[in-house]
Amino acid sequence: MLRSSALNALLLLGIISVSVHAPQAQATLASALPDGSLGPSALNLQTGFSVANAGDLNGDGIQDMAVGVVGYSNGETSEGAVMIYFGFGNGVEPSADAILEVNQANARFGATVASAGDVNGDGFDDLIVGAPLFDASGADDGRAFLYFGGSGAFDTTPDATLGLNQASAFFGVSVAGAGDVNGDGFADVLVGSSGFDGAATNTGAALLYFGGAGAFNTTVDANLQSTVGGVRLGSSVAGAGDVNGDGFADIVIGSPFFANGQANEGAAFLYFGGAGAFSTVVDAQFEINQADAELGTQVGSAGDVNGDGFSDVIIGSLRYDNGQADEGGAFVFYGGSTVNNGVDATLEGNQAAAAMGSGLASLGDINADGFGDIAVGAALFDGFSTDSGQVFVYLGAGSGISTTAYKQFDTGLSQPARLGFSLSGGDFNGDGYTDLITGMPDFTAASPTRGARWSISAARSSITVWPMRAPIPVRAAGNLDIVWRPVTSTATATQTW
Repeated sequence: MLRSSALNALLLLGIISVSVHAPQAQATLASALPDGSLGPSALNLQTGFSVANAGDLNGDGIQDMAVGVVGYSNGETSEGAVMIYFGFGNGVEPSADAILEVNQANARFGATVASAGDVNGDGFDDLIVGAPLFDASGADDGRAFLYFGGSGAFDTTPDATLGLNQASAFFGVSVAGAGDVNGDGFADVLVGSSGFDGAATNTGAALLYFGGAGAFNTTVDANLQSTVGGVRLGSSVAGAGDVNGDGFADIVIGSPFFANGQANEGAAFLYFGGAGAFSTVVDAQFEINQADAELGTQVGSAGDVNGDGFSDVIIGSLRYDNGQADEGGAFVFYGGSTVNNGVDATLEGNQAAAAMGSGLASLGDINADGFGDIAVGAALFDGFSTDSGQVFVYLGAGSGISTTAYKQFDTGLSQPARLGFSLSGGDFNGDGYTDLITGMPDFTAASPTRGARWSISAARSSITVWPMRAPIPVRAAGNLDIVWRPVTSTATATQTW
């Protein structure tokens, strides 16, 4: 995960959860407004700077949610925290089940968070958290912290600490579960270090660590670096799924200031997994050949959007221009036995300075048609109000991902909430349908609405949005208040918040 310079200073003061199940027939949204909300109890917490489907941390069969709160202070100013919410049958509980901290001021712990998969093979998913401004051997060298899942209460003590001992390396600026890249049956993890100085200043790097039984081995198994200064490789990292269909998971790494004929055009690099030692040779290089587009600001797996059996890749470019300056875009590249590095689909919001591509999420198959679907955030989109932000949902098909949004979600807030800054999909209430969580930058608690979750019934030919219940503080003190109790209805199978 990376935030471009235009977004680095944004305050995230809320999160949203959206159910994005689509019915078999094409549906219409009954209301564009949210039907419930959640948000912080204090300003400047930057709640939702990162959000993640944490996997099933406690082994109850339901996916859990992790939320980064980089402005959190508990003894140390702006040390940061990650709130863990276990999923259950009615959604996500209003109070955090665990709060992770590192007890160092201004560490930006929680700036990035991701499911690591099951790295130690104990049957529980694990979590990785980045703190890119953590000071260990030098100022802002950064660290990433790995937490093993397990039954019962979540253990808030890190099981492994990863890092490079170089000042201003910003290790942990991006983190990801890599999947099983070497086929040994254990999930692997990937960490970006955008400020790393290798052959030149700010070449950047991405570090791959193999999973294994027992204690986690913190020795780097592959150090992926650029030889060109200033490109900041590792600003974003992601597990790409199996893009070439060889049975091994692959990874994708963003380099938003890469130049190859155009200054700061950006690029992303795909590395195939395989048995044995991991190859550091790039297998595919993705570019869009536009100066200052900064492709690779975000990278991710799109799932299989065209149903060909190969995982596809999605890459964000927040400063892409196509009729509107800095509208941004998300670019989809299809997988295959031979990967073509040409753009297969371009997703745009068609509004200047919208920062399209600020958030990316694979949603699985939300309409049960056999094709993967995706969500894209445009954090500076002018929707309900200036810079309120918007989230776009796109459906896959045999012909490829549709470039026309199936649904667009706004905040309903008359303020620059910057919805879509961070995104993640998962089933957090075990109903078999995908939910979408997203961070809101610059949210202010003075608004009557604090985030939202849209509930969409897969059993109906139209989408029903249920009204909000009056706000009830369910956690009076602390760091994150969810101010709407769950609302259920016997008229539909969905839950609303």
